[in-house]
Amino acid sequence: MTAEHPGAPAPLVDANYHARPYPDRFRELSRSGPVRQVLAPGDIPLWVITGHAEGRAALSDERLVKDPFNLPGTAAGLGRTRWPEDVTLVSGRQLLNTDGETHARLRGVLGPHLATRALMDKRPMVTAAVKVLLDRLADEEHIDLVTDFAEPLNTVVIARLLGVAEDACAAAMACCRLLLGPRHPEEPEMRSAYLEMSEALAEFVSVREHEDAGDDDLLSVIVGALRARRIRRREAVSMVGSVLLGASSPPVTLIAVACALALCDQDFRFTVASGSVECAVEEALRYQPPVSFSSWRFAREPLEIAGTRIDRGDAVMVLLAAANRDPRVFAGGDRIVPDRSGPAGHLSFGQGPHYCMGAAVARLQAQVAVPAFLDRFPTARLVRPLEETVWEGVLGDRRPVSVEVALR
Repeated sequence: MTAEHPGAPAPLVDANYHARPYPDRFRELSRSGPVRQVLAPGDIPLWVITGHAEGRAALSDERLVKDPFNLPGTAAGLGRTRWPEDVTLVSGRQLLNTDGETHARLRGVLGPHLATRALMDKRPMVTAAVKVLLDRLADEEHIDLVTDFAEPLNTVVIARLLGVAEDACAAAMACCRLLLGPRHPEEPEMRSAYLEMSEALAEFVSVREHEDAGDDDLLSVIVGALRARRIRRREAVSMVGSVLLGASSPPVTLIAVACALALCDQDFRFTVASGSVECAVEEALRYQPPVSFSSWRFAREPLEIAGTRIDRGDAVMVLLAAANRDPRVFAGGDRIVPDRSGPAGHLSFGQGPHYCMGAAVARLQAQVAVPAFLDRFPTARLVRPLEETVWEGVLGDRRPVSVEVALR
């Protein structure tokens, strides 16, 4: 039986939404069923999927599309009028807002260069970057895992993969983090950040266009595709933007959270120390995904999800954090089980044709950084429990404000 739409949906964000890593609101949504409608920032009606099976299916459902521009009556006019957290919808034609053949064409440019196998020869670079950062922190008494370790590491890695200067990359990603947040895009600081990011992206492409080809960094790959007329110039600029938007924050959150889990959970730490860091990182991804919600999707036609009717044009997101704790799939989902195994994996990087293209980059950074941090600072401890960490952001870019650590 199809469930009719309930009364007025409640706001997603409540008074305690930012007070802990996994908000009570997520638990409430999970208890109310696998599909629930809420109000996202800007009072946008949003269908939230909390079930693992339902979320996995939705992420591969071709009736749920990323491009809102071909849909009349999209929820709250997303894609036509600016709303909080809509930057991925309005930043040009790129991987985060296209579907079908267009998405496959764009993904085909960078996808092969970001696969796990293609990144194998980048591990020494990441290892060296981690060592430099740890050497820099060696004399400190207290550090913030976010701003002193994870964020600068991610900046170095992304800058080198992309092929741009570290300071320019840091500035562009700072703009991305601001733009991905819940502030209204018409605020002066948001407008300024969007302009600064747009100018930086165009400059990155323009400078590389006037250089000789041959480098294997991502910017050279993008410009090579532009010269070969596989993509248009505007697509090239937007593609650089999609890389920075996708990489500006999630790897930082993953590194900081995984290091923190190693400091507060003995089983997690033992799993890392025993050489099974890959298992530990996957459990960190499941337990506290660096992106709480999947990106925007819109119903191309009326459909049902778990018996709930979704109308054409409605906005839909998967609450990845809740799907990853679905008790039907993950026994004891609220507990950390570093050697967890089973047939069904977490959804932290999505599923289907829009599976996160930067997943291997985030995994590589965490797999190198966490054991190196523990080896360098074996007596480090969290200043306060991870559960007391304050978080910022609402939907996709929900991240810890800081994770303070006493190194001695």
